[in-house]
Amino acid sequence: LIRGWLASSHTVPLERLRIATVTRGHFVRDVAAQGTVIAAVSPTMFATAPGAIAYQVRAGDTVKRGDTLATLDSPALRNEFERERATLAGVEAALAREGIEIRRQNLQNQQQADLADVQIHAAERELARAQTAWASRVIPERDLRKAQDEVSTARLNFDHAKASAGLERESLQLDLRTRRLERDRQALVVANLELRVAELTVRSPVDGTVANLAQQDRANVAENTP
Repeated sequence: LIRGWLASSHTVPLERLRIATVTRGHFVRDVAAQGTVIAAVSPTMFATAPGAIAYQVRAGDTVKRGDTLATLDSPALRNEFERERATLAGVEAALAREGIEIRRQNLQNQQQADLADVQIHAAERELARAQTAWASRVIPERDLRKAQDEVSTARLNFDHAKASAGLERESLQLDLRTRRLERDRQALVVANLELRVAELTVRSPVDGTVANLAQQDRANVAENTP
């Protein structure tokens, strides 16, 4: 023991030692590497019309779905929308006038048919008086034949007036249908432009973080530009 104590060069106090039982376990090592983080959903918004872009957010901002990202000022698209809307108003006014004209024409045609019907009754009364007078031999046969011809003419005029009124009504209804189709077509044009104008306000399609702004603020961009 004395020889072993004299041979030792260093001693360590017991309180400075940590004593533990060695057991089998996993050997863990940290690995350092470089890589790129890619978002699972990374939508890119595109300009729906040419104009000046004004951003409402900055890169790194957190947004919710439906939040306004930017507004696009497109005078050309807005002018086209206003022009087509004015055209729609004109077409609707023309359609209203067409409806009034159809009602007026139908009334006029009905009036002509009614007058022809009245002429039939008047001619029949004249024929009845002529027949009575002819039975008494007060008038010549020529006057009786004339009264009969007037009744036939009045009935023919009535039939023609009714047929003409029916054809005129069909023609007017066809014109009105054409006007309505023009109105509907113009309404579709205006609805499409209204949707495009609404899309000038760029909104976020998802919840997320703005990664980057593809253009400078207040920059003029072309259609379909990111």
